[in-house]
Amino acid sequence: MSSISQAFQLSQKGSKVHAKLVMKLLKVRRDCHLSEQPDSFFEQFVQNVHQILVIKKRAPCVERCVEFVWKFATSCKKNNEEDEEEEDFACQLIRHLLQYHNAKDNAVRFRVCQIVAATFNNLDEEAEIEDDLWDNVVDCMVKRCTDKTVAVRAQATSCLRRLHEPEEQDNEATQVLVQLMNTDKAKEVRRVALSCLGISRYTLPHIVTRTRDVEPSVRRKALEVLAGFDRLLEVLSISQRVRVWSNNV
Repeated sequence: MSSISQAFQLSQKGSKVHAKLVMKLLKVRRDCHLSEQPDSFFEQFVQNVHQILVIKKRAPCVERCVEFVWKFATSCKKNNEEDEEEEDFACQLIRHLLQYHNAKDNAVRFRVCQIVAATFNNLDEEAEIEDDLWDNVVDCMVKRCTDKTVAVRAQATSCLRRLHEPEEQDNEATQVLVQLMNTDKAKEVRRVALSCLGISRYTLPHIVTRTRDVEPSVRRKALEVLAGFDRLLEVLSISQRVRVWSNNV
């Protein structure tokens, strides 16, 4: 068993060992680069990721393995910081996984969205993301937001957290989040959309509307989102305050 496969196996035992395993694989990756085999590490890494993609059951050991994947990917730096053409490992992984976003197997679609969302949302704020990759993530995740499988839609929706601009009404990701929050039949998807949507003059009325959602958990999430906004009383009109109060008393 290779050191990469061994790390994937050990990562299933608990999150406490992840930091140590990340450091170990970072060394393996550096060694591959120094031996002039930079592609060898990535190829072996994604081979192990592919084994996760086909697992539908959300067993704790599998979820810990998924967590390890995005932790490692977001911990990687460029092998050569001076090489402007080299792509960050996380971006390379996301680009690779997006090839399978439309797979026939709903387990694969779910895992692709799950790993892409977790990796993308945990990247540093200053991470360099090429425009074409950004646009590709938006395009693929927006498509998966209409997936027939609820779990896939929920994961794709969570990826839009970093992709949307709440102040921009014409922003595609923002429009999709608002639409899902208001119209998706699954309460889980409406809840995720609410938790991802930033508050702005455009989005605020829609969030207020969700305080009268038919599902109690969605109403609670809407109230949590509103309560977490420091300037809430400044931006809520009197009629909106009355609506929120009357919907939840």
